[in-house]
Amino acid sequence: MGRWWLLAGMLAWSSAWAVESVSVQALFSGRAVITVDGARHLLREGETTPEGVRLIHADSESALLEVDGVQRRLPLGSEVHTNLAGPKSPEVVIGKDEGGMFSTTGSINGQVVNFIADTGASMVSISGEQARSLGIDFRYVGTPIRVQTAGGVSAAYQVTLDRVRVGDIELRNVAAVVVPGGAPNPALLGMSFLGHTEIKNSGTLLMLRQKY
Repeated sequence: MGRWWLLAGMLAWSSAWAVESVSVQALFSGRAVITVDGARHLLREGETTPEGVRLIHADSESALLEVDGVQRRLPLGSEVHTNLAGPKSPEVVIGKDEGGMFSTTGSINGQVVNFIADTGASMVSISGEQARSLGIDFRYVGTPIRVQTAGGVSAAYQVTLDRVRVGDIELRNVAAVVVPGGAPNPALLGMSFLGHTEIKNSGTLLMLRQKY
């Protein structure tokens, strides 16, 4: 499957994933066992968990941790909650398919669409064939643009999608590009959608949390 890129080029993007709770389970000289949002980790001084919690110092009495950029000293058995304000944002977990891509099923304007999550695409990208099946007259409502594809620079159309939904995350008025023909297939879930979420990539799972 060819990979499609907008003319704006690859956009590297990442975001810190907010930690909600940290507890200290065991203490040793220079080491500590901590639990971060339910996941247990054995850390040596200077090491950081996948969630971003760093052990600065540990002794038999307490652990000095850096949590969400703030240093906190926690004694054995203590727990701190760091993200309790406000309602919980909608979240989605996307797994890898057999080809190693983060693939998921969502919807555009209420109709089912298969997506590849792609932080290198500036906008949600769909093929002309799929646009027609969705009832989008892109040649009439779209703005002509040029895009970079695997085969070179091609003509395309920029449109606005009324609704794009993946799991519990739904956005309105989402910028998208339509490329005449049959590709990309599946559609690319680009940064015009992903940029409104916090992203955590564990290597095998892509976790999205909607920003408010």
